[in-house]
Amino acid sequence: MTYWMRTSGNNQDIQNEWARIGHDTLDRMRQNAEALGVRTHTTIKEDVDFGVELWNHSYKYTNDDETAIGKLGDYFLSKGTQTFAAFGSPDFQIYATWCAKWAHYAFPQIVLGSKLTAALMASSASEDIKAAMNPPWEAFLIRIPNDLLYTTDEKGKRIWIDHIRVCRTTAKDKTV
Repeated sequence: MTYWMRTSGNNQDIQNEWARIGHDTLDRMRQNAEALGVRTHTTIKEDVDFGVELWNHSYKYTNDDETAIGKLGDYFLSKGTQTFAAFGSPDFQIYATWCAKWAHYAFPQIVLGSKLTAALMASSASEDIKAAMNPPWEAFLIRIPNDLLYTTDEKGKRIWIDHIRVCRTTAKDKTV
């Protein structure tokens, strides 16, 4: 499938079009992987390896999120149009930025035991508490004990979650 993307016009329209193309590209990549019997989620080791690769093209040169994300865009463009198109997907942008930033902070991890994880899953935090939280890193990984938390894929198959990625990104005077 070939996509033509306009390069002039309203910035928001161009961003929306790139996101749509990125989403379609990732969907095709996932479908191809599933047809070949390849899993579509990553391991922590793969996240580390990808983080090292991306850090060398982004946060190695800056602490500024917008500059780093721009450098990631340049890097993915140099890898080819399909990879650059995939980077248009917000999901892939978040994942790639998290990997690079996690590498920047030397791959910090929080390891939770079963009882603490279960207690946290059964609780909730008020907006005031959430606003007061100040994690020591802008990107980190939380390891979840086995067999406590799962999601399902499109076919209803259970996928066990063994880690959660956390990232705080500041862009245009807004922290996300």
